[in-house]
Amino acid sequence: FNVSIYAITLRYPHRIYYNATAKEYICILTGLLPSQFRKLNFNKGEVIRQFTIISSLLPWRDAIFKIGKKTVFLVENGFRTPADFSTMMSKR
Repeated sequence: FNVSIYAITLRYPHRIYYNATAKEYICILTGLLPSQFRKLNFNKGEVIRQFTIISSLLPWRDAIFKIGKKTVFLVENGFRTPADFSTMMSKR
C-alpha cells in the first residue's frame, strides 16, 4: 500500500514555473529518493488530458494528464488563477 501511494506522489508536480525568456514551462516532480527532484520541460499546448478505460474507473480520473510521454496528476484548482491553467493547455 505504501509503495502504491509513493508511486502516485511521483506523478504529482510540486511546482510549475513559466520561463518567459525560453517560453516554456518547467514542472518540478519528486525523484526516486525523497530528497531528489526531477525537472520536466514542456511548451504550451503539450499538456493533454488522458482518457483510458482504466483511468475511467479511478476517482482522480479528471486529474490525469499526459505531458510528452510522462503521465502526471494536475489539479486544476491548484493554479493561481484558472487562466494560468487554460493558458498552459491552449495550443495557441
